[in-house]
Amino acid sequence: MEKHRLQFGEAQTTRGVPEDDEPEKGFVYEMDDFQQGVGANQKQCRPEAAWAEEIVPEGIERAMRSLASREVSSTIVALARRLEQIREEQLERYRGKISTLEPAQRGAVEALIKAILNKILHGPVCELNAHAGTPEQHALAQLVGRIFGLGQ
Repeated sequence: MEKHRLQFGEAQTTRGVPEDDEPEKGFVYEMDDFQQGVGANQKQCRPEAAWAEEIVPEGIERAMRSLASREVSSTIVALARRLEQIREEQLERYRGKISTLEPAQRGAVEALIKAILNKILHGPVCELNAHAGTPEQHALAQLVGRIFGLGQ
């Protein structure tokens, strides 16, 4: 049986076979050896390929959840900023009325306001996170934006 030769480089005759066994540039491969190496490599790679086929869908799903979470996060951040803005505006509005309070009492009033705003924030945040990555996500984010005047 005649062995086929494959050469990479410049030392080739017109038929693609080098004139001798030591080309000036490049490498000479026996095709049968080359094919055996490819076959062995394919056998070795099959388990890794099967493993990759299993984990790729999981990775895509995780990436999609992460992307959806980031989109939801922008609404959550905007909502938190809006509530903080309301808190600051109302504190400034009532600054004269609470200025007569002791520092500890003013601190208690501010802590109470923050606690109330956190309770208000909790429901929308939970809903937005629960619907991240679902078809309802965008509509829900828009609704929260309209309700709280987020201007998104």
